[in-house]
Amino acid sequence: GFFRKPWFKQAFDRQYWDENPLGKDLYNVFTDHPGEFENSPYFPYYVSAYAMCAPCEDAAETFMFFLRYRNSLDRFKKRPGVNKKIKAIQKAVKKKRRELGL
Repeated sequence: GFFRKPWFKQAFDRQYWDENPLGKDLYNVFTDHPGEFENSPYFPYYVSAYAMCAPCEDAAETFMFFLRYRNSLDRFKKRPGVNKKIKAIQKAVKKKRRELGL
């Protein structure tokens, strides 16, 4: 149910490799040449090359970045797609914390 919520679909609405036959080849380029991802047109929209695999993987990678950089989330302002996803994750976490009384 988590991945079917409207906020999730709004934040993670990009095309993913599981929907693109060229995706696996592109992933291999990025893993063989790590610096290529940072210079690619995908960098503003995904936190990592692996995040491009599928929406659930993108959410997991984004959540990991949210946890790792939670004290400096402003670093993602220049990456519009990533920033949108980070903000969505942040909002979902705050909502869940309120529901749990934390």
